[in-house]
Amino acid sequence: MRVMVTSTTHHKPASRSVLAVAACALLVAAACGSEDELSTRKSASMRAEATPSPDLASRVVEGDELAGFRLVAADGDESQTDPGRFSAGHPGLYANPPEAVIALRRDGFVAGTGKRFEPWQRRGVAESTAVQMGDAQGAEAEARRQFRSAFAPSPGERKCATGIERFEVLRVPGAVAVEIRHKVDGNVFDNTTIVFTKGAFVYQVFASGPGIDDRRDELIDAAQALYERVRFRDAR
Repeated sequence: MRVMVTSTTHHKPASRSVLAVAACALLVAAACGSEDELSTRKSASMRAEATPSPDLASRVVEGDELAGFRLVAADGDESQTDPGRFSAGHPGLYANPPEAVIALRRDGFVAGTGKRFEPWQRRGVAESTAVQMGDAQGAEAEARRQFRSAFAPSPGERKCATGIERFEVLRVPGAVAVEIRHKVDGNVFDNTTIVFTKGAFVYQVFASGPGIDDRRDELIDAAQALYERVRFRDAR
């Protein structure tokens, strides 16, 4: 799970309290099982290697603002081809980074990129990431891994999330999305995560902070605009 920051840190998903009863069960289920147990794909060495797409840097949200947060960092043309470096550069994207790195290699990780946004004053963080896998099957495995990580408890969280709400992202086929509300040391913050795939690519739009649930529509708009930009690029 990503972590909310004052101005330079991150953490992962949180949201409203609609399915409070199901929250604990979902959090426990998400934390169970290693990446080795959850993936049955062939090792990357058994599949043909792919090269990073030259337009990978453009497969994230456009502009210098996301859900009211300002752009503070962007990988740009420096896409990461090493899954360990990519994971380290985007803390909170994976609930268990060491296991995720192993699974990424096995599932055919090719490259990843992202942009990070932070608020002008209040606490929080937002990110847009794109991961290229070797094929569509690898992308589906990576999308599941990223979405499972959205349910991981926040560091320091003593009990289950206050609430979890799944929601639809219209006009983005296959998108999965959730808002989760967390409470840590008396601070309440919401995390919103949207994940979708297109061919061999996995896209995530994420935001965390107090009152982020009020900006859900902006995140949906960002995900829809991103999908429209990439939907016809290739059929991989």
